[in-house]
Amino acid sequence: MCLQKNSSLTKIFFYFFSQNRLPVYTTHMPSSTARRNLRHFKELFATNRFKRFDGDADYPLHQITFSPIFVVYAANDYFVPLNGVQALRGDLPNSTVFYQLSDPSANHIDPLVGLTAAVETNWQVLKYLQANDD
Repeated sequence: MCLQKNSSLTKIFFYFFSQNRLPVYTTHMPSSTARRNLRHFKELFATNRFKRFDGDADYPLHQITFSPIFVVYAANDYFVPLNGVQALRGDLPNSTVFYQLSDPSANHIDPLVGLTAAVETNWQVLKYLQANDD
């Protein structure tokens, strides 16, 4: 039941999700969340802005100076659609690397727990870090 609710919420397709690994994921997830977190998510969706909780101020992403930043995103992401990624691209430093998952049906959860997470997400980040090791 929980997996089905999560699936409809995040648009997980069961053939991209290893149900054998479900006990591992659920033991690492928090058992509950604060009401404040839920209100913050509601604010984010209502305003379509990346901003602080319970306020009008956006995060000053253009002021970020540290690097490297490696952003992994998916084309079928309900939480952060492609236009949100494009807006983020304009706000983060030019040195930020954006990597789109190769599967066009990948969603918000796939970079973390999808069947290709180890190969695609982890490997791409590791390859980038090794190439930019100063």
